[in-house]
Amino acid sequence: MNGKYRGWTVDTNKEVKGYYVVYGDGSHCIVQPVRETISEEGGSFVRNYEVIPETVGQFTGLLDKERSRFFPHGKEIYEGDIVEINGAKYICEHTLHSWSSEFRFWILPHKKWCDGSMREKEVIGNIHENPELMEEAK
Repeated sequence: MNGKYRGWTVDTNKEVKGYYVVYGDGSHCIVQPVRETISEEGGSFVRNYEVIPETVGQFTGLLDKERSRFFPHGKEIYEGDIVEINGAKYICEHTLHSWSSEFRFWILPHKKWCDGSMREKEVIGNIHENPELMEEAK
């Protein structure tokens, strides 16, 4: 499994990426290391962002076909991303089975499975910022 997550902050509704932590007080946070070293007081340097729990999605380990200066190998694909493959829109979801845990792409709105290894996939939005893309597929 992959340990990288994405979510939207409670206060500014800004997208953040990092490790996902649920604290004892019930707050859901994305934690980003600021430095890899430990402070003299014994704590590490991290930045906590409280996020809306429903917006948290795990990185799939997959990249789309887009290449740019910012994404030289392709854009990262997360749970909740809407991906276009051969003209059809898919939503990325995490599925659990007794034999494996995997990410799958489900065609909207019929929930037909698509092989996530297809090369011509492109992230066109996500369910949190672009719900209209889900409506277009209905």
